[in-house]
Amino acid sequence: MIQKILMVAALLSLSAGAAVAAPYKDGFEAYSRGDYSLAVKVFRPLAESGNIYAQHSLGLMYEKGQGVKQDYEKARKWYYLAAEQGLMPAQNNIGSMYSRGLGVKQSHTEAAKWYQLAAEHGLPVAQFNLAVAYENGKGVEKNYELAHKWHLLAAQKNWADAQNNLGWMYENGQGVTKDYGTAIEWYRLAAEQGNPTAQLNLGDKFDKGLGVSQSYAEAANWYRLAAKQADPKGQNNLGTMYAQGQGVSQDSVRAYMWTYLSAQSGMADAIKNMEALDIVISQP
Repeated sequence: MIQKILMVAALLSLSAGAAVAAPYKDGFEAYSRGDYSLAVKVFRPLAESGNIYAQHSLGLMYEKGQGVKQDYEKARKWYYLAAEQGLMPAQNNIGSMYSRGLGVKQSHTEAAKWYQLAAEHGLPVAQFNLAVAYENGKGVEKNYELAHKWHLLAAQKNWADAQNNLGWMYENGQGVTKDYGTAIEWYRLAAEQGNPTAQLNLGDKFDKGLGVSQSYAEAANWYRLAAKQADPKGQNNLGTMYAQGQGVSQDSVRAYMWTYLSAQSGMADAIKNMEALDIVISQP
């Protein structure tokens, strides 16, 4: 999904003349309908002639193995050519490759450098990645205030992961004064965009009555949304609510189902809950 967003960003930011923009658009349309072979045929000559958008797109396709054999070194090559010319999505992707050690020797310092370049020019995913680097002290010195700054910039552009992380920072007083009310506001913005971690966090606040009026029904609603996206904690929490009849009608079968799904992902709490639920299920 992120790669499609970044490709769209490249398409929308085209400043080249119509003679260059038109074939790139043809490649993008081929990519969008899943015709990766045609997309590569369109992008390659454009990339070789120096078109930064085609270079970035070709990098994406080599990274994902779409229409070409997956090759991280070639992905890095094409990203680098576009990144050196200032294309923000390519700069962010170079940072991601350094962070994961794909096609290059892993270096969180190099990753942060590339994230910074893109973040300073306003790319929200790079702002989020740089914020996470400051949050965890990877490639830069840990600094919650700077993490908050970059998360906020990304969150204001509706980047859901940044909104969720801002909620976490306000909930735990990291780089800001602890404030459950503000945490709830950020969690809700991310949750309403479908972010499963934010949905889980918002459900937890309703479950415990932190920053909101306690409501098992609201908690169950948000847990269910996270659970349907295969979030193991959301699945386990929803299973517990069905087992106890909190916010939902007590239902041992649904309790077992959601707890079982969570346990399959290896979540320790869900595995522990399985034995008690087995006893409930087996009762006449």
